[in-house]
This record gives sequence, C-alpha cells and structure tokens, in this order.
Amino acid sequence: FTDIEGSTRLWDRCPDAMSRAMQTHDELLEAAVAGHDGYVFSQAGDGWGISFASPTSAVDAALNIQETFSGVAWPEPIDAINVRIGIHTGTATERAGNYFGTVVNRAARVSGVASGGQVFATDAVRSLVVDDSHDSWRFRDLGEHRLRGLLRAERIWQIDSATAPTGLA
Repeated sequence: FTDIEGSTRLWDRCPDAMSRAMQTHDELLEAAVAGHDGYVFSQAGDGWGISFASPTSAVDAALNIQETFSGVAWPEPIDAINVRIGIHTGTATERAGNYFGTVVNRAARVSGVASGGQVFATDAVRSLVVDDSHDSWRFRDLGEHRLRGLLRAERIWQIDSATAPTGLA
C-alpha cells in the first residue's frame, strides 16, 4: 500500500499545485507498477493498493518509487511528495478485481505506521526476500507493533537501499 504523508495539508495549502503534483504522482506510480509486473487493485484518495507476483518485485518496486519520488521537481510551492509504503504478503480474497481480507488490512496498517519516504514490510516479507535481495538492500528490525484493528502483533522491518534518499531511521 502507498499513501502520501500530509496530503490533506498540501491540498488545503496549495490545491492547484497539488492537483498537478497528483498527475505526476499517478504517472510515476503507474510506471513503477508496470515495470515490476504489478496490479493496482485499489485507489482511494492518494492511497494505492497494489499486488505483485512476488514479494521481491514488491520491494524492488517500492524502493524504485522512493528513489524516483526523491528526484522529482514538484510544482511550487510543494517541496516534496513523501510516500509511505507498507508491504505484506499472503493469500487474499479476490472479488471483481479487488482484494479483501486480513492480509490486505495488514498491508494497509503497515503502510500507516511508516513515515513519508519509508518502506516498511512485515516479517513474512522480509523472510521471503532476504536471500534474494539485492546487495544494496538494507533491513532494520523495528520490533513488534500492534496494528490498529488486528489481533496479532506484527514484526516490522524498514527496508531501504544504499542509494535511498531517506536512510534507515
């Protein structure tokens, strides 16, 4: 899941610039999703629900998105569009091209605890990608977190790369 940090404030302060920024946001996300064989199954406001064929593709796409967004010259007076990304893996229920279930809710909640510019993933994702990760990928254990509305705590990992605009925090 992706979500723009502080979008409500940006829309309130500079609606014209934000409208132009959202066009760029959407184009960049669409390119990253297509380039990593992803599928957008949900768009609500500035948040996107995206499915990938593998957790490795999801992480690679997320890191690509963060790197791409950090290099964009956003419309004045917007300094930056900071996207937070949460990744989880599992089996979801599909209905009319949309996905539902605890796995989807967990991914959305993981996104919600990240800050703009960060990629957070669950322990399930990390365990599947760590052996296949690129040499530049870095993992930081953030411990277990209780995610709103979910019964089981989740171990969260921050993932970035050596070229990331925002290092491990």
